[in-house]
Amino acid sequence: MLLNNNLFTQSVIEMTELNGLQIRVKEWTSEKGFKWSDYAAYCHLVEEVGELGEALVVKHGERKSGTGQIGDADHYDIEEEIGDVLFSTIALANRFNIGLDHCLDKTFDRYDKKVKLRNKIK
Repeated sequence: MLLNNNLFTQSVIEMTELNGLQIRVKEWTSEKGFKWSDYAAYCHLVEEVGELGEALVVKHGERKSGTGQIGDADHYDIEEEIGDVLFSTIALANRFNIGLDHCLDKTFDRYDKKVKLRNKIK
């Protein structure tokens, strides 16, 4: 039973941290005047995911890092690009008043169903 209490405590802490991130992004975007349309916010997220892909390509040696001026990649820092994707995702969730904890709960439920189905098929 102690394990369940620890998992519950961990879940509460994680939700608090996710909510804190949402508040932090909301305050920052409000302060800086980020007033993009929904479509522009979506496009920005897609752009950031593309830059993460470019950083992964550099990490695996399929492209050299550089300034981007001579065909070299100008996005090579995976940590930075993941941060950009997270920021853009959180900002988009905030736009629609969607809690990250709720999103992740739904995702875990969906993934659990997929894993159970996959295991039944094997």
